[in-house]
Amino acid sequence: MAAEQPAGASPVWHQRRGMRQFVKFCIVGTLNTAVDFTVLNIALIGFGYTHFIVHLGGRDWALGAQAAAATAHVVSSTNGFIWNRIWTFRGRGLVHHEYARGFTVYTVGLGLRLAMTTILISIQDRIFHIPPHSVLAANISQLVAIPIVVFWNFFMFRHWVFQQVAGPRK
Repeated sequence: MAAEQPAGASPVWHQRRGMRQFVKFCIVGTLNTAVDFTVLNIALIGFGYTHFIVHLGGRDWALGAQAAAATAHVVSSTNGFIWNRIWTFRGRGLVHHEYARGFTVYTVGLGLRLAMTTILISIQDRIFHIPPHSVLAANISQLVAIPIVVFWNFFMFRHWVFQQVAGPRK
């Protein structure tokens, strides 16, 4: 049975700075995921990204999901940087330096995400026979890729973008 907290005490997750930041980062990430999926699907359905096919090496490559994911990633990354700077990490450095570092982290995260998207869409096509140019394949691949990239982003934002150092707890 869990120990009861005294009246007015903060929850355990709120007492540890890193845990509190991770929870806030996940809240911002949830908002970003909504932004991301909205932009992804607008790009796929509204702008016809599903028809973005490249013929290379004697094979047709359906790259609409990757192009839509890249577009969604840039929009949600900027949104996430703003919220993380203001609320999660309370950035105090030069905004253009932090944004440049943040965009670098997001770009590496995008590379990871696009690689996973490509692999997952191929797997879905071969094993489950979900067409690689479908909206369903793009969305399923993002549901797997995004949570993995979250851990990379949090670690890098905390230790490089906003350079959180150990100090007295607030």
